Amino acid sequence: FEPVQIDQLFKHNGTRALRRFPELFTRALRITWRAAPLHLVSTSILQILAGVGLAVEVLLAKQVLMVMLGEHGPVTVHGALPYVIALALVTACLQFATTASMEISRVLSGLVEQYAIGQVVEAATGVDLLDYERSSFHDALQRAQAAAITRPVQMVNGLTGMIGTLAGKIDAGQRSE
Repeated sequence: FEPVQIDQLFKHNGTRALRRFPELFTRALRITWRAAPLHLVSTSILQILAGVGLAVEVLLAKQVLMVMLGEHGPVTVHGALPYVIALALVTACLQFATTASMEISRVLSGLVEQYAIGQVVEAATGVDLLDYERSSFHDALQRAQAAAITRPVQMVNGLTGMIGTLAGKIDAGQRSE
């Protein structure tokens, strides 16, 4: 692990191409992993479970509608009751997973913010005092301070959200076949 220079932390580059996404995501994931690996894994698992649960919820709602429309024979309460109970249970589990994920994400955000600010401080204290006279260094330091607070967690939460969504779509696609 080599020390990071302040100019390298959040270097501003005029090109914001999609091809930079893997590098930026990898950097954000690395920062988040170093700050709070358990929280990152917990949030990711809950997001995946929520995605799969959403797909199950949609499929159960479809079954309830099919029973209520008489596609499985005569419409009876006994025919729809198992699907309604399963739908209620899945919905309750999804609500719990969403609430738990939000709370863990709040803690994760605080831990990542603390770690990233520590990295900025470490990089800022390791430079020559003359560097503080350069406006470009001062600007880079301010950008790094601002970005250290929110950007890594935003990217990782975005990706774990995408993972959950993809898991739900894949699950729904497999179950509908």
